[in-house]
Amino acid sequence: VNTSKNSLEKELQVHLSDLFTLYMKVYKFHWNLKGENFLAIHRYYNEIFDYLATVIDETAERMRALKIYAPCSCVEYCELSKIEEVVGYTMTLEETIAEVVKDLKTINGNLESLYKALDDSSVSLFTNHELQISKQIWFLESSLS
Repeated sequence: VNTSKNSLEKELQVHLSDLFTLYMKVYKFHWNLKGENFLAIHRYYNEIFDYLATVIDETAERMRALKIYAPCSCVEYCELSKIEEVVGYTMTLEETIAEVVKDLKTINGNLESLYKALDDSSVSLFTNHELQISKQIWFLESSLS
């Protein structure tokens, strides 16, 4: 481990906050989506937030295994997250997809930074997360015109 515990703690707390903020953003898009491909994207966003729920739980549990406390309030998430919330409800389907892709790339950027500071068990867990998130980025980017 190349990073102090305080730095690692902060990076993991930011990462968890980013995951949760994206989770809520995808829910917002899922609930308020309109447009030609509504049904397909509505179902797909459902898969994404279900996956994010699993990743959030695994991340928080890994943090606790590392003796790092996991933030768990909207106030903490808003203070820590690098992902910006979306205000309003009138976004096109393509705009929502572009937002999710941008945010998934932020999550993968977090992971690349964290790899340098984590133990082998954590790297293994987060590598799996990165692979799955990269797949979602590919799917979503492929749907953009």
